Amino acid sequence: MDGRAGGWPAFWAWLFTLQWRIVLTLLRVTGHFCAVGWPPRSTRFWTRFCVAICIVATSLKISSILLYAANQIGASNVSYLGWLTGIHTISRGLVTIVLQVMLIWSRTEQAAVVQCLIAYKSCWVPSLCLSRGMALVLAGFLVTSMLHPVTDFVLTCLWVPTQMMTIAYYMIDLLPVFHTMLAGCSIAAVHIACVFLGLDVAADVQGQIHTLARRLGTDMSPEEDMKIALQFRVVRMRQQILQDVVLVSNQAHGGACLCCMFVIVMEASVSSFVGITYLRTQGIVPILWGFCLLGKFVSSFILGQQLCKIHLRIADMVQWFLVRNSSIPNRTRREVQGFRHQVEMQDCRCGAYDLLYFDFPTMKAVRLAACSIDGAALGGRIYHISVPKNVHGER
Repeated sequence: MDGRAGGWPAFWAWLFTLQWRIVLTLLRVTGHFCAVGWPPRSTRFWTRFCVAICIVATSLKISSILLYAANQIGASNVSYLGWLTGIHTISRGLVTIVLQVMLIWSRTEQAAVVQCLIAYKSCWVPSLCLSRGMALVLAGFLVTSMLHPVTDFVLTCLWVPTQMMTIAYYMIDLLPVFHTMLAGCSIAAVHIACVFLGLDVAADVQGQIHTLARRLGTDMSPEEDMKIALQFRVVRMRQQILQDVVLVSNQAHGGACLCCMFVIVMEASVSSFVGITYLRTQGIVPILWGFCLLGKFVSSFILGQQLCKIHLRIADMVQWFLVRNSSIPNRTRREVQGFRHQVEMQDCRCGAYDLLYFDFPTMKAVRLAACSIDGAALGGRIYHISVPKNVHGER
């Protein structure tokens, strides 16, 4: 809503912006975000810097993967869980290489999405409740994302087997998780902003419809008709801007969303399984990390589903107003009918290209896939235990 640029809403909006800038800064210095400034703009220097970091990081990751495979998976007495965690670690390292390439490739679109949201928030600051919600939800994403990298860094500093294996561990375990969580937080910041700003638009639409419904009983002059029509035009423009941001974000973050989703599902499944299997020796840290990833996974789909509900809410309110009121002035009627047509023609779902959308049906399908991974891992574990070895150690 207009005219609310000061006070607590401005503070919470500043806190949300501060968290978002920290995430983008960390992505930039690690070679995943090629824009600088606020609003961020892609530059040639930072693009070359990110490309150089990508080449160096890819070489180190591939070397670390080969070293890890030779020392862990290539051993003759490797256990079943060693195979499971090894394959998971190697696949995660390879996926993060693809993630970095995708983020560098779509650098212009990512900067454009952030610029558009910043310009929107500077013109229409949401209410206190919505501004606080934006800041707190993003803070929740940041806290859950940093739990595993910080804990693993502390544990690694306390337990260092060899120098080369420690470097390999950083390159294929700690840093890939850290980079994936940062990329996920940057995508979540866009979705959070779209959801809460969309709630603000829906509240304004509801307020304008109720105000207009009360005034329809009286005669309105052509000037009043024009004024109300222009108010509806502003709301239409705001809703269309947010819709365009969602569509551009789906293309700009499509590849990154797929990579992050793969890492989150694999990480949550393997961490939970390993944590339950080695509960006495490793404690509850892997299980807590699995639950944190599960909460982050569910929260992402809740945000996407909430965006769809906001879209349907606006469409229902506009349709209800047109059905219940027949004596609407001409200019206002054209704006309301155009608004209804605009909302009906839009696809408001946020996701990755046209392959995956953040809504409850997709969440159920991905959750079923994660349960299948855990079931396959449990079945392999039972088979590994139940099949006896012969005298030569072969099964």
